[in-house]
Amino acid sequence: MKWKALGIAVLAAWVKAVAAPNIIFIMADDLGYGGLSCYGNKVIRTPHLDALAGSGVKCTDFHSNGAVCSPTRAALMTGRYQQRSGIEGVITAAGHREVGLALEEKTMAEAMKKLGYATALFGKWHLGYEARFGPVKQGFDEFRGFVSGNVDYHTHIDQEGFFDWWQQDQKKDEKGYLTDLITEDALDFIERKKDGPFFVVLHHGAPHYPLQDRETPGFRKVRNGEGRRAPQPKVDREAVYVKMVEIMDEGVGRIVAQLEELKLRENTLIVFCSDNGPAMSVSPSGLRGRKRPVVRRWSSGARHLQLARRSSEGSGVPHSGNDDGSHANFPGDGRRHGGVGAPIRRARCHCDPQGGGDRARATLLALQRRGRGEGWRMEAYPPGREEGASL
Repeated sequence: MKWKALGIAVLAAWVKAVAAPNIIFIMADDLGYGGLSCYGNKVIRTPHLDALAGSGVKCTDFHSNGAVCSPTRAALMTGRYQQRSGIEGVITAAGHREVGLALEEKTMAEAMKKLGYATALFGKWHLGYEARFGPVKQGFDEFRGFVSGNVDYHTHIDQEGFFDWWQQDQKKDEKGYLTDLITEDALDFIERKKDGPFFVVLHHGAPHYPLQDRETPGFRKVRNGEGRRAPQPKVDREAVYVKMVEIMDEGVGRIVAQLEELKLRENTLIVFCSDNGPAMSVSPSGLRGRKRPVVRRWSSGARHLQLARRSSEGSGVPHSGNDDGSHANFPGDGRRHGGVGAPIRRARCHCDPQGGGDRARATLLALQRRGRGEGWRMEAYPPGREEGASL
């Protein structure tokens, strides 16, 4: 009976561990579909991510919810189409510093906290610049990183000249190369929360511009939106890009090694993906599209790579808790879109200064010329115009 009771206790402990795996979610920024060697890249060496792909699940038809940063991240955080949270375009450093993801939205971090998880986000946020919209207000216990679309990898200054490195809800610098800092903060968190369960999100800046490796000097200076942007010194773009991805891969290897040292790997789910397609200067590796505002059908969006690995079965992890069915409907509900349902053939764009409307219009016209434009409709959402306004 004594050994039976001990066996039951051990089994209960094992079931508890299986029901609450540690979760590490790693997302690259603007990494193309073929950006890793396990996806066919012959130049970039990513042995640690290749190992995850070899021992786990490698997705070859994995789609993001958007083609640019903020909408993709809003959808990821809430589990809903980004239109429902109002994040339909890039929250830019120049023109949208007062907006962000509403605190009423339920995020995956809040869902994990309800299950007793310690939560942290290290790296890029891009869902609001003010502290009131920050990760620690949206379910994350800890945050170190930046809230804009990109920062200088060394000086941590955004493209409009604002210093942008946060610890919790305060601006406070950490000296170091951006990708290394994100890895170091994650390692520290995992060590402190090793008794788990923990949920840690790493949103890398790499390989988004500015193209900088460890040796490329920082060039952005604080100007707080005044004056001209400082030009980046010329670099060997391809060589630097390769190093940026390989440094990120190196960090993944360090995290996996720590999990093995702490005997946590078998009960840890590791997910790696990119937020959307590659930037215009990077090859999409055989696919036709790159990162840009797009005209799209029902469930397209940017196709990119995704890896997942966990040895144990089962998770017990819920969805975000936005239980209005919005994860299954597009583009939105009657409250936000005038009662419009979800027809498959619907073209939508956010007309921002990046020229999304022009690109969307051109794509629609091309469809029409090919005899495939029947049933498509343009809907524009530029600042200061009503939803559904004609282009």
